[in-house]
Amino acid sequence: MERILLALAALGDRTFGLADELSSKGFSAFLPYQRYVESFAADAPELEIHREYMKESAKAMIADGTYKSVFMKKLRDAAATSNLRHDPSTAWIAKLHSDPCEQHAFLLKVRSPSEYAKREREMLDQRVSRLAEETQRHASGMSRNYPLGMLMKPLRFKFAVDVMEQELATLGFQPTGWKPSSGAVVARKAISEHYDIGWSIDDPPLFFHTPTHGLSMLRLQVRAAMDGRSIEGLTILFPTLVYGFSLAYTEFKDLDTLETQIKARVQLYRLIAPQLERIVAEAL
Repeated sequence: MERILLALAALGDRTFGLADELSSKGFSAFLPYQRYVESFAADAPELEIHREYMKESAKAMIADGTYKSVFMKKLRDAAATSNLRHDPSTAWIAKLHSDPCEQHAFLLKVRSPSEYAKREREMLDQRVSRLAEETQRHASGMSRNYPLGMLMKPLRFKFAVDVMEQELATLGFQPTGWKPSSGAVVARKAISEHYDIGWSIDDPPLFFHTPTHGLSMLRLQVRAAMDGRSIEGLTILFPTLVYGFSLAYTEFKDLDTLETQIKARVQLYRLIAPQLERIVAEAL
């Protein structure tokens, strides 16, 4: 399975292209965060370094530690000898953050907390506003069939599964009928004679955190085809390909927002599915 993860690192080269493609499809709630981070670049060369850093980070995250980046090592080495390391109050920033945009952001947080908080709040407000606009555009009205869907745990899970099955059917996934609240796979697709790709609701307790709040984290796994209800398998962290994506499409307080978040995740998968499924099939 490690060779699958390492091969998936190639998808990281598409991180900014995927962001553009998602935006063209009406999903861009991650952009305020991306622009917020980029706003800390001191100049064009720093912004270029930051963008390469994010591309390499995407490779490392989807490869789950199997990808070793030469660029990232050089950046860490440079941070280790930067002027920040000579000041005890900022040495920890250079040690933990090699991206220049992240360094400037944390320097601002240390030196001017109020200004940092103001810029962060503006970004968060923009993200909330974008997600609300997307929800108006993408929500189908299906939530009207689930008047108590947020309040009652079985109905919330059923609503999510109905949306997932509807969206994933166009990509060849078949419903399993298994219990989503147990973390079981709810839709799967054969990728080879002995393996399939399956979707499940990750961390069911957080999905129904309270009757008015939840976190929509979907899990994509490569599993043995006869793995039954088991949730064990190779998890593919594809949302990490677009930085800021999971921050934008996780927390929900109503079913229409949940539907939009599921559609955003499936849309991202749709953009990478041919390449991802080919990589997995060839590596098995």
